[in-house]
Amino acid sequence: MIEFISLSIVSIVFLQIPNTIMERRHISNDILINLLKNSIVRNYLSLLYSLLGVVLMALIFINVLPNFLAEYRGNFYRGTAGLIEIPTWPFMLLVLVGSFFAILQYFVEALQAFKSADDMEKVA
Repeated sequence: MIEFISLSIVSIVFLQIPNTIMERRHISNDILINLLKNSIVRNYLSLLYSLLGVVLMALIFINVLPNFLAEYRGNFYRGTAGLIEIPTWPFMLLVLVGSFFAILQYFVEALQAFKSADDMEKVA
């Protein structure tokens, strides 16, 4: 039962990541960003942050994919044999889905930051 709970928690967290990014509810260093007077620099920092998010979530996706395929093909289970056994591949699939949509959301954030920085440069 503990295995099911731990796998569920990881799946839930990864499924919440894209929404957390979209709602801007993730942890960030607002103190540093708010100290910057230049909004162009602020927008470029936001762009850099979003691009790093794309790279990190892509690395997670790339590293989880082979594990998912191996668990799906190998039909791996967690739990106590004979009592309760659950397949692990659905949880790995949820991690892949969550990380994929997080990549897309970070990409959207990067495009918005780039557009804002570009608009600020045109005004300045």
